[in-house]
Amino acid sequence: MYGDISVVGRVKRLDIKENKNGESMGKRMEWGNKGLEVIKTRHRLIIGTGLLSTLVGIMMAVFVGYDWFVNHTGHEVLAIVSAFGILLGVQMLILSSLSSMLISLHQEQIHYMETQSKKSK
Repeated sequence: MYGDISVVGRVKRLDIKENKNGESMGKRMEWGNKGLEVIKTRHRLIIGTGLLSTLVGIMMAVFVGYDWFVNHTGHEVLAIVSAFGILLGVQMLILSSLSSMLISLHQEQIHYMETQSKKSK
C-alpha cells in the first residue's frame, strides 16, 4: 500500500509509507521535483510565445487601422490574422499563469508531504 489517506475536516492527511518494493514515497517525490525544472523552462517559452504573438498581432492591427483610415484601403486578411495573433497570445499568457499556479500548488503539496513525513519519524 502506498499511503493511508484519512480525512481530517477538509484537509486530507497522507501518511507516507513504503510500497511493496521497499521504496519510500520520499524518493518518488524527489523525482517529481526534477520534473518541475522541465515545466518551468516550458513555462518561460509559453510566456515568450504569448507576448510575441500578442505584439505582432497588435502591430498588424495598428497597420491595418492606419491604412484603413488614411488610405481607405481594406486589408481583410491581415485584419483576421492580427485578430488571431492577439487571441492566441492572450490565450498563451492565460495558459502560462494557470501553469504557474499548478506548479506552485504542486510544490506546496510536496513541501507539506515532506514536513508530515519528517514529523512522523
